[in-house]
Amino acid sequence: MAADVQRGNEAVVALSRLAIFACCYIENGYVPIAPFLVSRAEVGILLSAQYFASLLVLVPTGLAIDSCGPLPILHRMLLVSVAGVVLGAIFPSFWCQLLSRAMLGGAFSGFFNACMALIMERFNEPLRSRYLGSALGLGTIGNMVGPPAIGAVYDLAASAGLEQPRFWALAHPLILLALAWRMLKAVPMCKGSEPTEPLLQDAHIEAKLVAQPSALFARALGVYVSVGLRAWILALELACLFGSASAAITASAIEMHRREFSPTAIGLTAVPAGLMQSLFSQWSGRFASSAKNREAVLLACPVVLGVMAICIAAIGSLHFSMLVPIVLILMTCSAVEGAADPTSMSMMADLARGASLGYGQAVTASEMAVSSGLAMGPCLAHLMRHREFSSLCLVIGLLALLVSVACARFLRNIPHNDSEADEAVQANETPH
Repeated sequence: MAADVQRGNEAVVALSRLAIFACCYIENGYVPIAPFLVSRAEVGILLSAQYFASLLVLVPTGLAIDSCGPLPILHRMLLVSVAGVVLGAIFPSFWCQLLSRAMLGGAFSGFFNACMALIMERFNEPLRSRYLGSALGLGTIGNMVGPPAIGAVYDLAASAGLEQPRFWALAHPLILLALAWRMLKAVPMCKGSEPTEPLLQDAHIEAKLVAQPSALFARALGVYVSVGLRAWILALELACLFGSASAAITASAIEMHRREFSPTAIGLTAVPAGLMQSLFSQWSGRFASSAKNREAVLLACPVVLGVMAICIAAIGSLHFSMLVPIVLILMTCSAVEGAADPTSMSMMADLARGASLGYGQAVTASEMAVSSGLAMGPCLAHLMRHREFSSLCLVIGLLALLVSVACARFLRNIPHNDSEADEAVQANETPH
């Protein structure tokens, strides 16, 4: 019995790593070839649509996870992912690309949400933060591999004289989705994958929400409504960090395309950034297994981003190589979002459990903030596309420092809600 539980836990962690890798590979791998498929003005629209779709799907997905468990959601979202990849690979028009990006954004959002909830319901601290960090750290290697790989496939297909290099660049990730489907079949159903009391709101809170006129709104934003200002400030920090990264990625692709860099060259700038995100996600997952460490990480991230972005803006204004500020800001944004992502999910889970809410709603609350930032980032890059890249870095730095003030005021002394008894039991079920 213990061996079966351990194998099941190993399958959960392995699936989460591969699923996040595939999501990052496909989502971010699209960025270096996007300026070659549509106009530069339309790049921001496509990427914003992808993340706005992600935001729209988060709430129903989170509620569905709390109602029926993560595994059914994983199956459905994987099928939608396959359909989105096929649509984008076959049809070149802007509207088909827009629909493809929206489908993939929504599907990957649900897929990611369900993977995180699966880890959070099957592990307690300190293992929960450790495996969240592991899944994010190893999975987000897709951010490093996807852009240069998809850019290189596009260039190779174009140089070989193939009529539709877009098809080859966008279709080959279907292999990753097929592997994810096979691994999903290996994850066993268990008590944590069915609707159980710990994953649902307490009865008195549920009755209170239903009695209100805005019951659906209150339930959709359950963590923010029940917890209050601390949850909103944590969301503000996540939106700032991930929005800054998204703006920098979009603006760098547009700027490099304007200067006639190839898709492969544009994609290669993501390699050091992806490495930073992977390393810091894993470090953060291990370091932030206590409430005090989580607090320290989340207070430091906006300060580091603000100071570094202003310094990078100063470097860019000196008219060195244009690649220097691009690579530096991408690395900085990736490092802070890698550090903040698993940490913030654990902190949001602490806040949610303190208000008797489910893990699905905790992940949803965290990812709503992330998706909001990712959706607004390309909009900021679109608005500043006629200005110098250093101006964008300066705006990012100033916004991050403002957010750091609010975080320093409100994100302190968050209670830690996992019991030591649960941690001792979970420690015996550690996958290797």
